[in-house]
Amino acid sequence: MVPTLVLIDIPENEDEEERRRSQAGHASNTNTGGEPSAPSAPPASAPSALYGSRLLQRIITDAKEQGVAKMVVPVAVTRKHREITFDNAISTPTHTVQSPQPNQHQQVPSEAATMQLPENEQSDVRYVDLGAVDVLDNPIRKESLPSLAIHVYRVHKEFIQRGKHLSAPTQKHEAPWPGVPTPEPFSYLREVMVSDLSGQICGSIVDHPVEPVVMNVSDERQQFVIDALSEWNFSAHALSEDELLYAAFKMMEHGLAMPEVEEFKLTTDNLLTFLAASRNGYNAFVPYHNFRHVVDVLQAVFHLLVRIGALPPFPAGSLMQTEPKSKLAKLLRPMEALSLLITAIGHDVGHPGVNNMFLVKIKAPLARLYNDKSVLESYHTAVYCHILKRLWPAVVDNEDMKLVMASSILSTDMGIHNEYMEKLEAMQATLRKLGDTEAVADADIKTFRHLACNLLIKCADISNVARPFSCAETWTYTLTDEFHRQAGMENQIKLPSTLFAAPATDMVSLGKSQTGFMTFFALPLFEGVAELMPTTKFCVEEIKRNHALWTARMEETTAPQTTEESREREGSDDSTDRGNQPPTESNVMGTARGLRVGGLGGGSTAESTQPRSGLASPHPDDVDNAGQPPPLSRGQPPQSNSRPNSRPVTWDEA
Repeated sequence: MVPTLVLIDIPENEDEEERRRSQAGHASNTNTGGEPSAPSAPPASAPSALYGSRLLQRIITDAKEQGVAKMVVPVAVTRKHREITFDNAISTPTHTVQSPQPNQHQQVPSEAATMQLPENEQSDVRYVDLGAVDVLDNPIRKESLPSLAIHVYRVHKEFIQRGKHLSAPTQKHEAPWPGVPTPEPFSYLREVMVSDLSGQICGSIVDHPVEPVVMNVSDERQQFVIDALSEWNFSAHALSEDELLYAAFKMMEHGLAMPEVEEFKLTTDNLLTFLAASRNGYNAFVPYHNFRHVVDVLQAVFHLLVRIGALPPFPAGSLMQTEPKSKLAKLLRPMEALSLLITAIGHDVGHPGVNNMFLVKIKAPLARLYNDKSVLESYHTAVYCHILKRLWPAVVDNEDMKLVMASSILSTDMGIHNEYMEKLEAMQATLRKLGDTEAVADADIKTFRHLACNLLIKCADISNVARPFSCAETWTYTLTDEFHRQAGMENQIKLPSTLFAAPATDMVSLGKSQTGFMTFFALPLFEGVAELMPTTKFCVEEIKRNHALWTARMEETTAPQTTEESREREGSDDSTDRGNQPPTESNVMGTARGLRVGGLGGGSTAESTQPRSGLASPHPDDVDNAGQPPPLSRGQPPQSNSRPNSRPVTWDEA
């Protein structure tokens, strides 16, 4: 892989133009009552939309999303008029004092060591903050070329070193968290994707200023997103990155419009900053557990909350036919509804694309920090609270909201799924004893309220299996991609598989993983929730339809093979007959998808010793012929979602 040198032209009057745009944007985002209004996308044809510092920002962002940021050398080239005099040239680097005599030594005051940039260069620091590695004058002088070559060489050398470091054993000593190598071999994942995750997320995202967020979404696409958000057949795969951010913004804006949550309200700019920072906390090279999965989970819990009456109808002012609130739904206040929306945004932040058991087996510092229990979920909670503390402090300052959020994130660990099913059964038994007019006992209200939140986020996290089949199927393939990648890493370091079953490589094994997960995990959960909140029953019906479709897919795939084996046993020559059989569309599609899965390179639709949690279809794979659900190991993370339409990214690139 060759480093890419990118020279970005910075207009001479950019600072003045940025100030004018900022003032105009502030005025347009404020209505007559002084309240911020929803941001409108800038015209795609605006000549300044992607030029200068904005283009620099976009290049840096895209490079990070593609996982190649470390191979890009962005350099800002400014067109500022500079008058360089002898005195100015001497005083530019530091405060210095010229000796009146050539050979006379003069004591330099201690404060002279303080570096100060001249006024005409202070704005250059801004471009470095945006991600530029250097700032040069335009036109570029010949004397500047060696420094550019050094930048490119440094990037190339680091790339070579990362390649050697990937599989090299680390130092032979034990070391504490965070970020210090331990003896186990897979150093890249352990030290870069795990040990340094908190530094990457909490440092580069939260500690540094976040630039104003610009969403390039046309009016037509904005309406498309709003319409999609109101339906259960919502597909995050149909949205661009900016549209995903806009979707998250509209859902959060709707939740914050409730007067009961006035204390948590953010301005439009601050809400967008928070959402953009949260998005940056997800690894774009992870196929499933990325920001697309987040928006999918957010929309699922958003839709469920609207259906049970915990959120107002969406879009605002629309009518939705709904049944009277159930006893459990009545316990959920606007604060719990908002808590669940906030939880969905950060429930997988920083996910490295492997499950809990993988981290435990390689003795990752992250696993040691959390004593091998709910490793990723504990990590997501800690990092997300740090982000919230900086960008939305009212959330973590409220103990009730913080408790709901933390317990809900931890509940997404499928390694402890059975514990929540037992709690669900106990709550069902209590509520069944109540008469139609009896209310929940005061002693049970808080417990049932928090458990209801946990169950709703669990449903949303695995809601991919309850989506219409076309959407559910896409999530299946992206999740399988993530499992294959983990299996490939396990093979590389000779680690016994921590996935639940061998990677799915054909339609039969893929179908078994889906139907098995639905039978043992998804259906019992959704049916239990639907009993207590009947307006969610539509999810149960969708799961049953998907189960039937996956079963039919498997039967279509195995039928020709069964016929062939039967004919062979009878000693008949069926080559001519088989050659004349026209392939059905479903067979062709099934074969194509099976090959697609098989070509991913080693992973599984299966989850680790636990059913995978996460949006796409987390399933325990290959559970046919099993009379009972497989045992789950505490501490095994839910395998989750994958980004659609994402090209494979090598671990070196990442």
